[in-house]
Amino acid sequence: MDADMNKFAAVSCSLLAILSIEPNLHGEECQCPGEQIADYKGGDATPLDWVFEAYKVEEGKAEAPPLICFKRVVANASNLKVLNIRWDVAGYRRRAIPKQDSNSSCPTLAGNLTARPVTDSLYYGVSSEHYDTTVHPPKDGWKQVAASLPNWPLIRSAFEVDVNEFRFADIVVYSSVNTDDNKAYNLIYELENRGNASVGFLLNVPTVGPMDKDLPFVEEFFLPSNSRKLFRSTVQRPVSIQAATAVISNVDTRESLAVDVVGVYAPVDGKRRYSDQELYERIR
Repeated sequence: MDADMNKFAAVSCSLLAILSIEPNLHGEECQCPGEQIADYKGGDATPLDWVFEAYKVEEGKAEAPPLICFKRVVANASNLKVLNIRWDVAGYRRRAIPKQDSNSSCPTLAGNLTARPVTDSLYYGVSSEHYDTTVHPPKDGWKQVAASLPNWPLIRSAFEVDVNEFRFADIVVYSSVNTDDNKAYNLIYELENRGNASVGFLLNVPTVGPMDKDLPFVEEFFLPSNSRKLFRSTVQRPVSIQAATAVISNVDTRESLAVDVVGVYAPVDGKRRYSDQELYERIR
Protein backbone atom coordinates (compact mmCIF):
# COMPACT_ATOMS: atom_id res chain seq x y z
CA MET A 1 0.00 0.00 0.00
CA ASP A 2 2.84 2.42 0.91
CA ALA A 3 4.50 1.71 -2.42
CA ASP A 4 1.25 2.45 -4.27
CA MET A 5 0.72 5.71 -2.37
CA ASN A 6 4.32 6.75 -3.05
CA LYS A 7 3.77 6.10 -6.77
CA PHE A 8 0.59 8.19 -6.76
CA ALA A 9 2.39 10.99 -4.91
CA ALA A 10 5.29 10.94 -7.36
CA VAL A 11 3.00 10.99 -10.41
CA SER A 12 0.85 13.74 -8.89
CA CYS A 13 3.87 15.96 -8.13
CA SER A 14 5.20 15.34 -11.62
CA LEU A 15 1.90 16.37 -13.18
CA LEU A 16 1.71 19.54 -11.12
CA ALA A 17 5.25 20.50 -12.04
CA ILE A 18 4.87 19.78 -15.76
CA LEU A 19 1.52 21.48 -16.08
CA SER A 20 2.22 24.70 -14.19
CA ILE A 21 1.09 27.47 -16.54
CA GLU A 22 0.35 31.13 -16.05
CA PRO A 23 -3.40 31.64 -15.42
CA ASN A 24 -5.56 32.68 -18.37
CA LEU A 25 -7.07 36.12 -18.49
CA HIS A 26 -10.83 36.26 -19.06
CA GLY A 27 -11.54 36.08 -22.77
CA GLU A 28 -8.26 34.37 -23.65
CA GLU A 29 -8.97 31.45 -25.98
CA CYS A 30 -7.77 27.93 -25.29
CA GLN A 31 -5.22 26.60 -27.77
CA CYS A 32 -4.65 23.17 -29.32
CA PRO A 33 -1.17 21.73 -29.91
CA GLY A 34 -0.18 19.80 -33.00
CA GLU A 35 -0.65 20.01 -36.77
CA GLN A 36 -3.79 21.80 -37.98
CA ILE A 37 -5.95 19.50 -40.11
CA ALA A 38 -9.25 21.43 -40.25
CA ASP A 39 -10.09 25.14 -40.27
CA TYR A 40 -13.61 26.57 -40.63
CA LYS A 41 -15.13 29.85 -39.52
CA GLY A 42 -18.16 32.00 -40.17
CA GLY A 43 -20.84 34.25 -38.74
CA ASP A 44 -21.70 37.90 -39.30
CA ALA A 45 -21.07 39.51 -35.88
CA THR A 46 -24.81 40.25 -35.60
CA PRO A 47 -24.63 38.78 -33.06
CA LEU A 48 -22.31 35.75 -33.43
CA ASP A 49 -19.10 34.56 -35.06
CA TRP A 50 -17.87 30.96 -34.83
CA VAL A 51 -14.65 29.00 -35.33
CA PHE A 52 -14.03 25.27 -35.69
CA GLU A 53 -10.49 23.89 -35.95
CA ALA A 54 -8.93 20.45 -35.53
CA TYR A 55 -5.30 19.58 -34.73
CA LYS A 56 -3.55 16.22 -34.86
CA VAL A 57 -1.82 15.85 -31.49
CA GLU A 58 -0.51 12.32 -32.06
CA GLU A 59 -0.35 10.24 -35.22
CA GLY A 60 -2.50 7.15 -35.51
CA LYS A 61 -0.91 3.72 -35.80
CA ALA A 62 -2.07 0.39 -37.16
CA GLU A 63 -3.39 -0.66 -33.75
CA ALA A 64 -4.53 2.75 -32.51
CA PRO A 65 -6.36 5.87 -33.77
CA PRO A 66 -4.84 9.38 -33.73
CA LEU A 67 -5.30 11.88 -30.92
CA ILE A 68 -7.07 15.02 -32.13
CA CYS A 69 -7.72 18.32 -30.36
CA PHE A 70 -10.85 20.18 -31.48
CA LYS A 71 -11.03 23.94 -30.99
CA ARG A 72 -14.53 25.46 -30.99
CA VAL A 73 -15.15 29.18 -30.37
CA VAL A 74 -18.40 31.14 -30.32
CA ALA A 75 -18.01 34.93 -30.05
CA ASN A 76 -20.75 37.41 -29.25
CA ALA A 77 -19.87 40.64 -31.08
CA SER A 78 -23.07 42.44 -30.10
CA ASN A 79 -23.84 44.72 -27.16
CA LEU A 80 -26.47 42.34 -25.78
CA LYS A 81 -26.17 39.00 -24.00
CA VAL A 82 -26.95 36.01 -26.25
CA LEU A 83 -28.81 33.07 -24.70
CA ASN A 84 -29.12 29.34 -25.36
CA ILE A 85 -26.27 28.60 -27.76
CA ARG A 86 -26.79 25.08 -29.12
CA TRP A 87 -24.11 23.83 -31.54
CA ASP A 88 -24.65 20.09 -31.32
CA VAL A 89 -22.73 19.19 -34.49
CA ALA A 90 -19.70 20.59 -32.61
CA GLY A 91 -20.61 19.07 -29.20
CA TYR A 92 -21.04 22.52 -27.63
CA ARG A 93 -23.79 24.22 -25.62
CA ARG A 94 -23.80 27.38 -23.50
CA ARG A 95 -26.55 29.01 -21.45
CA ALA A 96 -25.32 32.51 -22.29
CA ILE A 97 -22.41 34.48 -23.70
CA PRO A 98 -22.19 38.08 -22.42
CA LYS A 99 -21.90 41.05 -24.77
CA GLN A 100 -18.53 41.50 -26.48
CA ASP A 101 -17.32 38.16 -25.13
CA SER A 102 -16.52 34.66 -26.36
CA ASN A 103 -16.34 31.09 -25.06
CA SER A 104 -13.76 28.65 -26.39
CA SER A 105 -13.41 24.90 -25.93
CA CYS A 106 -10.50 22.56 -26.76
CA PRO A 107 -11.14 18.88 -25.95
CA THR A 108 -8.66 16.16 -26.93
CA LEU A 109 -10.24 12.94 -28.18
CA ALA A 110 -9.05 9.68 -29.75
CA GLY A 111 -10.33 8.72 -33.20
CA ASN A 112 -10.45 9.75 -36.84
CA LEU A 113 -12.41 12.60 -38.39
CA THR A 114 -15.49 11.99 -40.49
CA ALA A 115 -14.72 11.20 -44.15
CA ARG A 116 -16.04 14.62 -45.18
CA PRO A 117 -16.90 17.89 -43.42
CA VAL A 118 -20.43 18.18 -42.05
CA THR A 119 -22.76 21.16 -42.44
CA ASP A 120 -25.32 21.79 -39.71
CA SER A 121 -26.76 24.62 -37.64
CA LEU A 122 -25.60 26.63 -34.66
CA TYR A 123 -28.80 27.74 -32.90
CA TYR A 124 -29.19 30.58 -30.40
CA GLY A 125 -31.94 32.53 -28.66
CA VAL A 126 -35.41 31.26 -27.90
CA SER A 127 -36.51 30.65 -31.47
CA SER A 128 -35.08 29.01 -34.56
CA GLU A 129 -32.44 31.70 -35.14
CA HIS A 130 -29.31 29.98 -36.42
CA TYR A 131 -26.14 30.05 -38.46
CA ASP A 132 -25.18 27.41 -41.00
CA THR A 133 -21.79 26.01 -39.97
CA THR A 134 -19.29 23.58 -41.43
CA VAL A 135 -17.25 21.36 -39.08
CA HIS A 136 -15.10 18.24 -39.29
CA PRO A 137 -16.16 16.24 -36.20
CA PRO A 138 -15.02 12.87 -34.85
CA LYS A 139 -16.12 9.97 -37.06
CA ASP A 140 -17.83 8.32 -34.07
CA GLY A 141 -19.42 11.53 -32.76
CA TRP A 142 -19.01 13.44 -29.51
CA LYS A 143 -20.91 11.16 -27.13
CA GLN A 144 -19.96 7.92 -25.35
CA VAL A 145 -17.09 6.93 -27.62
CA ALA A 146 -14.10 4.81 -26.54
CA ALA A 147 -10.73 4.02 -28.17
CA SER A 148 -7.77 1.94 -27.01
CA LEU A 149 -4.15 3.09 -27.32
CA PRO A 150 -0.96 1.03 -26.83
CA ASN A 151 0.65 3.85 -24.83
CA TRP A 152 -0.83 6.28 -22.30
CA PRO A 153 -0.29 9.92 -23.32
CA LEU A 154 -1.52 12.68 -21.02
CA ILE A 155 -4.94 13.90 -22.20
CA ARG A 156 -5.79 17.60 -21.81
CA SER A 157 -9.10 19.36 -22.45
CA ALA A 158 -9.97 23.01 -21.69
CA PHE A 159 -13.00 25.28 -21.96
CA GLU A 160 -14.43 28.62 -20.84
CA VAL A 161 -17.80 29.25 -19.20
CA ASP A 162 -19.42 32.56 -18.19
CA VAL A 163 -21.45 32.78 -14.98
CA ASN A 164 -22.33 36.40 -15.71
CA GLU A 165 -20.72 39.46 -17.28
CA PHE A 166 -18.05 39.65 -14.56
CA ARG A 167 -17.63 36.09 -13.27
CA PHE A 168 -16.29 33.15 -15.26
CA ALA A 169 -14.64 29.74 -15.04
CA ASP A 170 -11.67 28.65 -17.15
CA ILE A 171 -11.58 24.89 -16.69
CA VAL A 172 -8.83 22.43 -17.62
CA VAL A 173 -9.17 18.66 -17.23
CA TYR A 174 -6.07 16.45 -17.30
CA SER A 175 -6.39 12.66 -17.43
CA SER A 176 -3.61 10.08 -17.21
CA VAL A 177 -3.10 6.40 -16.41
CA ASN A 178 -0.25 4.07 -15.47
CA THR A 179 0.13 0.36 -14.79
CA ASP A 180 2.94 -2.03 -13.81
CA ASP A 181 1.30 -5.31 -14.73
CA ASN A 182 -1.53 -4.52 -17.21
CA LYS A 183 -3.96 -5.71 -14.54
CA ALA A 184 -4.25 -2.85 -12.05
CA TYR A 185 -4.63 0.57 -13.71
CA ASN A 186 -4.06 3.78 -11.74
CA LEU A 187 -6.37 6.50 -13.06
CA ILE A 188 -5.46 10.13 -12.29
CA TYR A 189 -7.71 13.13 -12.95
CA GLU A 190 -6.77 16.75 -12.35
CA LEU A 191 -9.41 19.49 -12.44
CA GLU A 192 -8.28 23.10 -12.61
CA ASN A 193 -10.45 26.23 -12.47
CA ARG A 194 -8.44 29.32 -13.39
CA GLY A 195 -11.45 31.64 -13.30
CA ASN A 196 -12.84 33.93 -10.62
CA ALA A 197 -16.14 32.03 -10.16
CA SER A 198 -16.76 28.79 -8.29
CA VAL A 199 -18.97 26.42 -10.26
CA GLY A 200 -20.65 23.05 -10.07
CA PHE A 201 -18.84 20.43 -12.18
CA LEU A 202 -20.19 17.07 -13.35
CA LEU A 203 -18.22 14.72 -15.61
CA ASN A 204 -20.11 11.72 -16.99
CA VAL A 205 -17.18 9.30 -16.72
CA PRO A 206 -17.84 5.54 -17.02
CA THR A 207 -17.11 4.03 -13.59
CA VAL A 208 -16.66 0.67 -11.89
CA GLY A 209 -16.23 -0.36 -8.26
CA PRO A 210 -14.30 2.18 -6.16
CA MET A 211 -14.49 4.99 -8.73
CA ASP A 212 -17.89 6.14 -7.46
CA LYS A 213 -16.47 7.04 -4.05
CA ASP A 214 -13.04 8.11 -5.30
CA LEU A 215 -14.36 10.57 -7.91
CA PRO A 216 -16.95 13.00 -6.48
CA PHE A 217 -17.35 14.74 -9.86
CA VAL A 218 -19.38 11.84 -11.29
CA GLU A 219 -22.18 13.67 -9.48
CA GLU A 220 -22.22 17.45 -9.30
CA PHE A 221 -19.06 18.60 -7.51
CA PHE A 222 -18.14 22.03 -6.11
CA LEU A 223 -15.10 23.36 -8.03
CA PRO A 224 -13.79 26.53 -6.34
CA SER A 225 -12.40 29.50 -8.23
CA ASN A 226 -8.63 29.62 -8.73
CA SER A 227 -8.27 26.01 -7.62
CA ARG A 228 -6.65 22.73 -8.64
CA LYS A 229 -7.99 19.37 -7.46
CA LEU A 230 -6.39 15.95 -7.92
CA PHE A 231 -8.31 12.65 -7.82
CA ARG A 232 -7.21 9.07 -8.33
CA SER A 233 -8.69 5.60 -8.42
CA THR A 234 -7.32 2.11 -9.13
CA VAL A 235 -9.32 -0.39 -11.19
CA GLN A 236 -8.63 -4.05 -11.94
CA ARG A 237 -9.70 -3.99 -15.57
CA PRO A 238 -8.62 -2.57 -18.95
CA VAL A 239 -9.05 1.14 -19.66
CA SER A 240 -9.39 3.24 -22.81
CA ILE A 241 -9.65 6.89 -23.83
CA GLN A 242 -13.31 7.90 -23.79
CA ALA A 243 -15.35 10.97 -24.62
CA ALA A 244 -17.18 12.19 -21.51
CA THR A 245 -19.86 14.87 -21.34
CA ALA A 246 -19.18 17.69 -18.85
CA VAL A 247 -21.86 19.92 -17.30
CA ILE A 248 -20.99 23.21 -15.58
CA SER A 249 -23.59 24.83 -13.32
CA ASN A 250 -24.17 27.99 -11.29
CA VAL A 251 -23.59 27.13 -7.63
CA ASP A 252 -26.15 29.71 -6.47
CA THR A 253 -29.07 28.95 -8.80
CA ARG A 254 -28.14 25.34 -9.79
CA GLU A 255 -28.82 26.34 -13.40
CA SER A 256 -26.73 24.53 -16.02
CA LEU A 257 -24.35 26.99 -17.73
CA ALA A 258 -22.53 24.78 -20.23
CA VAL A 259 -22.49 21.31 -21.73
CA ASP A 260 -19.22 20.27 -23.34
CA VAL A 261 -17.04 17.20 -23.98
CA VAL A 262 -13.63 16.14 -22.68
CA GLY A 263 -11.34 13.17 -23.27
CA VAL A 264 -10.54 10.95 -20.26
CA TYR A 265 -9.22 7.51 -19.40
CA ALA A 266 -11.88 5.19 -17.98
CA PRO A 267 -12.65 1.45 -17.74
CA VAL A 268 -13.70 -0.18 -21.01
CA ASP A 269 -16.74 -1.77 -19.34
CA GLY A 270 -17.62 1.15 -17.04
CA LYS A 271 -21.17 2.42 -16.61
CA ARG A 272 -22.22 6.08 -16.88
CA ARG A 273 -24.61 7.70 -14.40
CA TYR A 274 -26.49 9.62 -17.11
CA SER A 275 -27.26 9.39 -20.78
CA ASP A 276 -25.44 12.11 -22.70
CA GLN A 277 -28.68 13.21 -24.33
CA GLU A 278 -30.19 13.81 -20.89
CA LEU A 279 -27.27 16.07 -20.01
CA TYR A 280 -27.42 18.02 -23.30
CA GLU A 281 -31.10 18.68 -22.68
CA ARG A 282 -30.20 20.75 -19.61
CA ILE A 283 -29.56 23.63 -22.01
CA ARG A 284 -32.34 24.02 -24.61
